[in-house]
Amino acid sequence: MGKAILAAAVLAGLMMGCAPSRQELLETGKNQFIAGRAEQAKATFQRTLYYYPDEAEAFYAMGRIAHKEGNLPQAIFYYRSCLDSDPAHDRARMWLERAVVESNSEPEPFNYNY
Repeated sequence: MGKAILAAAVLAGLMMGCAPSRQELLETGKNQFIAGRAEQAKATFQRTLYYYPDEAEAFYAMGRIAHKEGNLPQAIFYYRSCLDSDPAHDRARMWLERAVVESNSEPEPFNYNY
């Protein structure tokens, strides 16, 4: 029931022309992903990035989805974008390292600790 209320709140916010909160969007995307609705989750995380272009968790989530789908170049892009927004994001750093190893490619020089 809580998910239905959250979805209704997000929909009402969109209909009123105001941006849903970061937390609402992130929770909705996470719940969609957990429920196996990756395409809906991607759309929600992309909407999150539209409203909040610096949202590290949305970049991280997009990276995890791309990684799970086997799209390693895209996963690497999103993990790096996450680290641009939050250089201390340890999970993004860990998954970036895994994606680079799995892709068997040399990473471009990148300073994560500005």
